[in-house]
Amino acid sequence: MTTNPIHSRKPHLLPELPPALRDSLECYIAELQKLAKMLLGFMAKALKLEKGEMEELFDDGMQSVRMSYYPPCPQPELVMGLTSHSDASGISILLQS
Repeated sequence: MTTNPIHSRKPHLLPELPPALRDSLECYIAELQKLAKMLLGFMAKALKLEKGEMEELFDDGMQSVRMSYYPPCPQPELVMGLTSHSDASGISILLQS
């Protein structure tokens, strides 16, 4: 699901989500943006760039959320899941629980 820039969202999808999930997702998206900016600042410092230079590269950049659920399987060798992929982005933040 594309979450940023806002004009790239599919506005008809968010209202269809249960309110509690929608509110949690909006909060999670905002916190991810804060975390990404902080990490970009650390990266800029390590590269001896001005913090603003790095943020400018990714300002209002593309952000998406992907959720997958894999229930336990007694025969994991038979499991078929998402295909392998690569991230064509500046930074990927993975929450694995």
